[in-house]
Amino acid sequence: MKHTLIYVLYDGMSNSVFTGQVLSPLQEKLRAGTYHKIIIISFEKQSYSPEHITQFVPATPGLQTFVFKKLPFLGTLSLYPAIFQLRKFLHTQPNHDLIARGPLAGFICKKSLQPSTTSLTIQARGLLAAEYEILCSAAQNSLKRWLHATRKKQFLNLEKKTYCAAPLVKIEAVSTALKDHLVEIFKVETNAISIAHQDIPVHIQPALLTSWRAEIRTLLGIPTNAKVYCYNGSIKPWQCPDKVIEFFNRELAKDINAFLLVLTQDQAAFEHELKKRGTAQTTYTVCTVPHNLIYHYLAACDVGLIFRQPHIVNWTSRPTKVLEYQAAGLPIVHNGTVAWIAQLPNTTEVVV
Repeated sequence: MKHTLIYVLYDGMSNSVFTGQVLSPLQEKLRAGTYHKIIIISFEKQSYSPEHITQFVPATPGLQTFVFKKLPFLGTLSLYPAIFQLRKFLHTQPNHDLIARGPLAGFICKKSLQPSTTSLTIQARGLLAAEYEILCSAAQNSLKRWLHATRKKQFLNLEKKTYCAAPLVKIEAVSTALKDHLVEIFKVETNAISIAHQDIPVHIQPALLTSWRAEIRTLLGIPTNAKVYCYNGSIKPWQCPDKVIEFFNRELAKDINAFLLVLTQDQAAFEHELKKRGTAQTTYTVCTVPHNLIYHYLAACDVGLIFRQPHIVNWTSRPTKVLEYQAAGLPIVHNGTVAWIAQLPNTTEVVV
């Protein structure tokens, strides 16, 4: 008899990578018959009606979704209400495998294990404390800096507790660089860590890409002879939008057929930056695209761009946007700050 899989996340179903990195792999497990039932448990700040949940998780045979209450993080003690909720739920479940996305969900799951839990896999998708440090690096007020330093220390301690060896626990890292970091900094046993591969999207069929390419270029008014560079992401400083624009302006100076397609949720802000840096309005389009159409738009492109600041968070990452570029068959231009990209074929490192 096949086990049930219970998947626990603490970063919410509204997270931009939920559909591609969480939901799609789970749906594939159901299609493959790996599990007869999969349960998603998402800790959320707000309550969701059943109708609202279906906007994130469409009705799928064998797939259930439960939303539990999420409290603000104020140290590991603030996670115990979540632990009590999950422990009570797991107690009602027959034999099941447990997967936790990230260290917060991982800590909750480790504290909630039941005799009916047959395995726990913690998906290490980044470095929580280091990511928090980046987000708060601009704080000027001394009190805020102290609070941020305290929170960073709390996150670091939580990561250590989550990733330390324990019975039933396996760690799944997104890159070899992240695995090496977990071994070096958190002293995780090497043989306890595997490299994730099931959430890598499959390559799109060439015939589909050809059809979508013509469709989207016509829709956006992009000439057939244009060389289209694509930036797929947000305008956060660590994603180096300024370097994207500078690189494109240099390419445009060399090739009048160069064109920039920006796919972002930060449409107005990105358009402002392009105008500020003098990029001709006829040479770019900025648009917001729903996830289910992202590959249609990538098919219209010729090169994918990804530049990152030098930082351990970026060095150990496996950017979702690169996975999408790969699935669409795009060569990738990068700046050598992500170890995983350097191992891929069809990539070019540039100085920006």
